[in-house]
Amino acid sequence: MRNRKNLIKLNDVSVFFNRRVILESLNCEIQEGCVTIIGASTHAEREAFFDIFRSMNGFPSSYVHFKGQIIFERREGEKAGVSTPDIVVMDRNILKSLEMLTPGDLIRLIFGKEARDFLSEYFEIVALMELTHLFEHPSCLLKSFPLDDVILLIILTGFVRSRSLVAVNEILDGLGEKAFERFASILERFKDERVLVIGTKTIRRFLPLADLIIIFENGKIVFDGDPVKYVML
Repeated sequence: MRNRKNLIKLNDVSVFFNRRVILESLNCEIQEGCVTIIGASTHAEREAFFDIFRSMNGFPSSYVHFKGQIIFERREGEKAGVSTPDIVVMDRNILKSLEMLTPGDLIRLIFGKEARDFLSEYFEIVALMELTHLFEHPSCLLKSFPLDDVILLIILTGFVRSRSLVAVNEILDGLGEKAFERFASILERFKDERVLVIGTKTIRRFLPLADLIIIFENGKIVFDGDPVKYVML
């Protein structure tokens, strides 16, 4: 097994919402080439953990505050002049936010002026995930397509856009079994090139995909380790 680099380190990090502590004194590491699954006793704990990634990507909230040290190690070849890491963060609210867009609008929104640099890989993955039909009617809005297809399209758009880290919270929980299998089938292609963090209410469904499991309970980490050890608890 190749050595993996720790891209994100949390040293004694606490997360506060409206001055109320949600997560307390977190110490953990997230590595490249790994799928990290995040579970928690409450939605607020999962959301607070993903707020850490949002803050790293330059989207601070006036309601969320942090204490402690959040370290992001740049990957080899990453631009030194970039002040924030290339991170894509998504949660289930994104479905409502994007429902009035067409698939073409989604591409323009996520990729912007850099779209040409990504489209070859993007449409290759679209074909592998059997989503080409979404582009056959350019004027159709995302809300008019099956929910499973929309979730997969949004997720793969984030995967292709980010060369660093993709963090998705609960959005994959709504996938049907066939769509989940399609997602799992392309995961290996992305994981070696990116850090993937998945928040879910259904930990056991994601165990076959996981390299690392982190569980929060009452604001603290109660498990941080191998999925096999988690199953044996």
